[in-house]
Amino acid sequence: MVNVTKENFIEQSNDLIHHLQTAAFVAIDEEMTGIQVPNGSRRGPPRKDLPPKITYPDLKRAPERYSIIQLGVSLFHSNIVASPVKAEAPSDDEEEEGQMEDDVAAAVAAAAKTLPSANQAIDATEPTWTVRSYNFYMFPSSSARWDDASASREVVLNPSSVAFLNEHNMSFDLWTKQGVNYVTGDRAEQIIADYAIKHQEEQQQQQTKRSSQSVEQTLRRTVELTRTDDVRFFATTMATLREWLDNGGMFNQSTTTLLLPSCNAFLRRALYENIEREYPDLILENGGGGHIRVLRLSELEKAERKVKLQREAWSKMILNVGMWRVFEALSRACRGAPLSMQSPLFAPSFDTVDFDAVEPAWQGRRVPLVVHNGFMDILFLMTHFASPTLPDSLTVCKEMITSYFPVVYDTKVISTEHTAVWTNEQTNLSNLYNGVVRENPSVLKSIITREDSQQEHEAAYDAFMTGSIYIGLCKHIVRERSEGAMNSNPILGDMMHLQGDSEYPLALACDQREYFGRNKIFQMSMFTLDLQNSLADALKRGMISSAAYHVSGIDPSVATRDIVRCCSDLSDASGRKVEFNIVWVDDTTFIVAAVVRRDASSNGSTGNDAAALLQDHGNIIKQALQTRFSKQEKVVSLDEHFHALETANDEQLGWIGWTIDKVSSMLGFPAKRKADDVDVAARVGKRRRNN
Repeated sequence: MVNVTKENFIEQSNDLIHHLQTAAFVAIDEEMTGIQVPNGSRRGPPRKDLPPKITYPDLKRAPERYSIIQLGVSLFHSNIVASPVKAEAPSDDEEEEGQMEDDVAAAVAAAAKTLPSANQAIDATEPTWTVRSYNFYMFPSSSARWDDASASREVVLNPSSVAFLNEHNMSFDLWTKQGVNYVTGDRAEQIIADYAIKHQEEQQQQQTKRSSQSVEQTLRRTVELTRTDDVRFFATTMATLREWLDNGGMFNQSTTTLLLPSCNAFLRRALYENIEREYPDLILENGGGGHIRVLRLSELEKAERKVKLQREAWSKMILNVGMWRVFEALSRACRGAPLSMQSPLFAPSFDTVDFDAVEPAWQGRRVPLVVHNGFMDILFLMTHFASPTLPDSLTVCKEMITSYFPVVYDTKVISTEHTAVWTNEQTNLSNLYNGVVRENPSVLKSIITREDSQQEHEAAYDAFMTGSIYIGLCKHIVRERSEGAMNSNPILGDMMHLQGDSEYPLALACDQREYFGRNKIFQMSMFTLDLQNSLADALKRGMISSAAYHVSGIDPSVATRDIVRCCSDLSDASGRKVEFNIVWVDDTTFIVAAVVRRDASSNGSTGNDAAALLQDHGNIIKQALQTRFSKQEKVVSLDEHFHALETANDEQLGWIGWTIDKVSSMLGFPAKRKADDVDVAARVGKRRRNN
């Protein structure tokens, strides 16, 4: 792991970009200045009985207000011995049919180049993993333009978050002094465009300088000095310059620079005009403090200076773009878009930039993004690099996220919903890492890393733990389902799903969504956020809202054991035991849902049969609840509860809008116009310029 600051940002971001597209997957984690914004008198996470589309407006306030301190990125490369296969850009008629096979082979062949040392044994069917971790410190630029959207983001610190990070040795000094600048995509593209235009203009000026100089001097109105002091200063300064030139000849004196006396802008312009006219071979530049620096260089020295200035201009542009360079690289890799190593943005140095290079148009393998409980991490990425303000609706927000990161895995979802071992209480990052990786020698030994820090809540180490957990969970799932439909590929081993992409028609040996939770994000509620379904989100663990019951208005003395006693020993007509989950909402409200327990031998054959079974068991639970809670309590299905919430929310929004319109009308103000989510969706879907 390496800490990345302004001092080594170009070097380390070059290293990340160089290895990114051959990675099997990328894991990220973030440390922020705050994670929750109080909502009136209520603090803490939203109520568990509220669907994500209702809680989202409150959740999005945190990433719009607070800032990222550290962004940790870990690249995981699978080291598999395989025959090298060259992947070429497919022809039009082969693109859909052969794309995935070529992409997979290319990824495997590229990964094989990162093999560990010769004394480390490798099982061709059991891959080892090489990890590269980067700990980026991020801090907004103090010199941002007034019209830059990122300049309006103030650094807001939440006291509890700061105390927590202090306990875990966060270097706030390094963050504030050496944090890398970040900007949104629109601003970054403008910086790159301005840089490219300026470079082209300088090239054209140098080509036409000699021929146009006399015409320019003729047309330009020269400065005329009239004040006695100005004339005297001008004459003295020019005499000093001539003496400096005459004493040493043009190129024989060891001192090649002369700093002219400080003066005002009017006199500097007069000096610039006269020196350029009399000594066109001299180079003039700003010496600071009102000085002009005069350079006399040989043709070789001029060429060297030109290259030096061009390199400095490129480096300045990269630092001004800052962390957006990393974000854009991650997004492109996840989208399967090419990273042109000759473009100004991704070239490792100015020397390799080709301003006329054309990027390849075809897409490659999509590199999955792996997070742990990562919804807020992704939202913070959006507010820092896409738009400081998130869309008002969750539907458009999902579309925005998938436009940047179309393949996401959340280890919190995988561990709580796709394995039969870990429970929700055991799935915080540290506990999960201990259970899945540290206590599993086969996983622990397969991960090769130079991780010299094991500081939890340091973003890079948390990203490393997240990716390691992902490997262990995937291995566990494959073992669980080894008797089912999933078969290991002899080249890709049991990590074959990492190289796949269900967007393509290649028949994979596994269903990535069913087995590994592709594009499902954990929520601190009964729901799992589904990025592939912009309109709805499913209940966790296979629960359905028509077979789950919301019980409110109970006596606070009622305990979990009372609910268990009520719903235990229930069975259906065939004698099958009724299984259930209990979710407490508050002291007077709980939810009981029928579930179908999945054991290690289950092959996920749910579908219509499972839904019918859940509905049947839900009706049995409902009868038991109504028998036990039938006086002052209210028992309704979650379907009915959600419908009531939506109706109340729509009525409240309508009343608020009506009130605002009436008050505005009474005060003589025009109705406030607001960009709706259709406009946001259009911006999300627009084609971004390739840099």
